[in-house]
Amino acid sequence: MVNKINGIKVFCFALIIFVACNPDTNNNGGNVNLNPSNVGNPSQVTSNLQSIANDLVAKYGITGMVVSIKDRNGVVTSAAAHPGSAIIQWVDVNKQFRIGSISKMFTATLLLMLQDENLINIDQPVLPSGVTTRMLLNHTGATGDYITNPQLMSLQNCSEPPVGPASSSQPYLPYQVWTMPQLISFSLVNSIPGIFAYSNTGYMIAGKQAEYVGRVPADPNATPHLNSLMASRIFIPLGMVSTVFQETFTKPINLVSGYDVFSDCNLYDVTNIEPSLFNSAGSICTTASDLHIFLSALFGGKLVSKSGLQQMLTTVPMSQTSYYGLGIKVEYSPTGKLIYYHDGAVPGYESLAIYYPASGISIVILVNTYTTPWSTSAINEAYSIVDQLVN
Repeated sequence: MVNKINGIKVFCFALIIFVACNPDTNNNGGNVNLNPSNVGNPSQVTSNLQSIANDLVAKYGITGMVVSIKDRNGVVTSAAAHPGSAIIQWVDVNKQFRIGSISKMFTATLLLMLQDENLINIDQPVLPSGVTTRMLLNHTGATGDYITNPQLMSLQNCSEPPVGPASSSQPYLPYQVWTMPQLISFSLVNSIPGIFAYSNTGYMIAGKQAEYVGRVPADPNATPHLNSLMASRIFIPLGMVSTVFQETFTKPINLVSGYDVFSDCNLYDVTNIEPSLFNSAGSICTTASDLHIFLSALFGGKLVSKSGLQQMLTTVPMSQTSYYGLGIKVEYSPTGKLIYYHDGAVPGYESLAIYYPASGISIVILVNTYTTPWSTSAINEAYSIVDQLVN
């Protein structure tokens, strides 16, 4: 399920060391009651989610997990777990997490909202090569991906990151402020226009287009930042009070610390990562509750027009079983239900947000660890269990 942004960092495939350098993969996730009849019982749902979170934090050695469901009646039930270590920040259901590429759902939504206002046409070319906004949003623009460039990644191949933001003489990647031209210069173009090839570069360009066309008409020289555009058009109208779009680093008060394991198999706090590396491709911080609000509003027709939502759900194949629309992934769940979703990963954090259009149920899973393959496995196993629980 979780298709991670490849090459974010060069870290060992190791467990976080508050337990050991190997997870207990013999733990099968505990005894979770999966009887669907219990879905409507809040206390039973909470107990089930708590068991899932507790067992998977222990099984995979991650630093924390939030598992959250919004049911058919709009009731949100969440549970959080943490390892209980004195060196790990406490995780609770109201904490903010970085959601990485789930941010692409917001960027695409913003651009479709601008189209609804007749400020853009997503089928008009935005690059000299003839690439359109639609092609940027469904990853068929052949714009390459700076994240996967080994040259860029080699800048972060160090065993110990600095405690705070690096100076100019310490170019440790996540702590360096990056501009769009710098990142585009690292984009390796190895795909064909019209064919799906995941591109963070494309979303960064799309975000800049949103900034340009979203400027105040009375002042054509004024270019609003993406954070103000998303706040004024999405976050504030929906009451998403715990959601922010970060263009440069200013730590939100309620952001949970994010952790990673480096090549020395030691645990490091990478909360202060510089978000300019991800920008419109992955710079949003939010909570599980706010993500439920967004998913319900988007797929409930409260953000974009009916035709706009249809365009967002018009897909191209990613694989034989999964498809990509405009900022939205589409496939069938393990229980055979159609789902709209996106996953995300940035240093210190991994996430998954899923919406079932037939029932209006949504699932959000947030982890404040990014240690392949353990954090991905924890999210995938949590989702597989919860999918059974709600269906």
